[in-house]
Amino acid sequence: MPVIYSDFIEFAKSLTLDNELSRRSAISRSYYGCYHAAVAFCRFKDISLMPSNEKGGVHQKLIAALQANTDEKIRVAGDQLHRMKLKRSRADYELEVTVGEKEATKVIAACESLVNKFISI
Repeated sequence: MPVIYSDFIEFAKSLTLDNELSRRSAISRSYYGCYHAAVAFCRFKDISLMPSNEKGGVHQKLIAALQANTDEKIRVAGDQLHRMKLKRSRADYELEVTVGEKEATKVIAACESLVNKFISI
């Protein structure tokens, strides 16, 4: 059965955060829940996912599309998605930095909140 964006959040919440790899994975999976929720939101609202003047990959273009929207709530959601992307990048690539349980818990909660925001806007 295919997965949906909320499955990423639920999986992150199911991980035990007693070791650093699990914490890093939880942050990464949580971000991808937000990312996929944002993609679904943009499709539902008919927001272009690829602004032609924005450099970067699909994640950055999605964030830019949200941040450029005329609706303040959507722009704020774009800013939040950008912050979660930075958290995910740190968890995935900055191996010299320790990721604590408190940080992972906060990111999971923030991502869950952002997914709910995309549902309610």
